Amino acid sequence: MIKQGIFNPRSLFISRLLSRIISPFFKLFSRRKYFSIDKLPPQKILITEYDCIGDVILVTPAIQAIKQKYPEAKIYLVVVPQIKETIEATNLVDECIPFIVPWHRKFNLKNWKNAFSLIKSLRKEKFDLSIDFNGDIRNLIFLWKVKSKISLGYDATGGNFLLTHSAGFPFHKHQLERALILLKQINIDAKFTPPKIDIFQGDFSSLKTTLKGKFKNIEVVIHPGANHSARLWPEEYWFELIEKLININTNVSVVIPPGFEEFENNLREKDFDVEIFKDDIYNFALWLRGKTILIGPDSMAVHLATALGIYALALFGSQDPKLTKPYGDHGFFLKANAICKHKKKNWRLCKECMKDLKPQMVMEKVNSIIKLIKN
Repeated sequence: MIKQGIFNPRSLFISRLLSRIISPFFKLFSRRKYFSIDKLPPQKILITEYDCIGDVILVTPAIQAIKQKYPEAKIYLVVVPQIKETIEATNLVDECIPFIVPWHRKFNLKNWKNAFSLIKSLRKEKFDLSIDFNGDIRNLIFLWKVKSKISLGYDATGGNFLLTHSAGFPFHKHQLERALILLKQINIDAKFTPPKIDIFQGDFSSLKTTLKGKFKNIEVVIHPGANHSARLWPEEYWFELIEKLININTNVSVVIPPGFEEFENNLREKDFDVEIFKDDIYNFALWLRGKTILIGPDSMAVHLATALGIYALALFGSQDPKLTKPYGDHGFFLKANAICKHKKKNWRLCKECMKDLKPQMVMEKVNSIIKLIKN
């Protein structure tokens, strides 16, 4: 069994086993024509990154590298719906397609129907090149059904027979680096660079807040949300941290994600002198401009912050920060325990490890970041 912190070990074993069983039969009946990337400069490129919002942000350097290599190609990107407007504002791709992936959620007939409908419409586009960076065999089946001339992806969970170009999965590399490493299979050798999202296009008239001198006034943003409950930091810890931040004369703002209504009510009862922000991700990105530091769990918000040039501090429980920490000089992380010894429900995430990360520890890290900024 591979020692890794990305896929559920049991699911990984089963998926690889089934892949080995199916592979000979698939190859026997498959008549797929092979195309060389050098002899087929792609005019239409499909990229799929629809699992999580943060994943989309982390593959933007790879998309930029593809765009640089093939400037004349039309690039389509399939993403989670919440990030669509933000990506469209960057002009990074020609078409951004929202998609709710059905196989990562409870069964929903509508989502499955939409998936088959999307496959059908994408197939009509007759893509020259399609790419998936995830390594999940279910994503590779999706890619195979699109029937592009060249398909590229990782075979982490098996399924290399579904692709024309595949690579062994670098389990111990950061997610951003994995995407760039995959591109070497099609002769794109890009440097490891942090994600950068420009949604402003030189026009700052739509900003919701007045830009402030961030080296004079430290603007700290608290984002308590994450896509899994085991990633969350305890509410009382956030309130203790907010109080500590106010005491050192920082301007504190708190983002209220969907589903955090109780958190908002309890925050208002505390009567802290803080700004409260509630809106979609696009307006959140606009609002972040001019802020100094964002603090949050290992989730979308910390990656968005660094992509916008803002300092970010990610709070980790038992998962390995080396794989998904905020990337680049503006990204920092804090992890309580080197090894998790708690009994946990999730194979990778631990709620108790998050509790071991105390507010004073976070405050000390924030102070060191502030000192770095001022120097």
